[in-house]
Amino acid sequence: MSNTGNNPSAVKKPAPLMLRAREAGVQEEIEGEIEVFLHGTTRRSADRLLDQGDSLSSTGGNHGGALHTIPDANVALEFAKRSATQVPGETPVVVAIALPKKIADSLRNKRLLYSTAISGPPQGVREFTPQHIFDRNALDTLKQHGFFFEYKP
Repeated sequence: MSNTGNNPSAVKKPAPLMLRAREAGVQEEIEGEIEVFLHGTTRRSADRLLDQGDSLSSTGGNHGGALHTIPDANVALEFAKRSATQVPGETPVVVAIALPKKIADSLRNKRLLYSTAISGPPQGVREFTPQHIFDRNALDTLKQHGFFFEYKP
């Protein structure tokens, strides 16, 4: 049920990440507790990411191989919209990456996954909004253990 009520201009609340992960079939790929990370991007980039992180490269992207993710679907969509405006004909897409919690915890312990405030966010996103960054040395682990799916609100 939508949270927009009778106000058509109200923002629709996105579906919980765990629900969307289950709907995408995460339980067939990952046993036990998971964490879900969101990355806003373009359709073209999303298609490559959705192929089990195929496009992840320790030397690629705009951040020296690091993958920036967001825990909030609305914020991830704002990043996707900003990315899409930079490439003519592109559309915004949010890619979700489910990871076994024990793997995410291990990456944190090795400082290959860390949280920080966003710098240079899109319009409407506050500077102190948290983001989770996967170090470029964590990308092979993401490819091996992550479950990539398109997040749809």
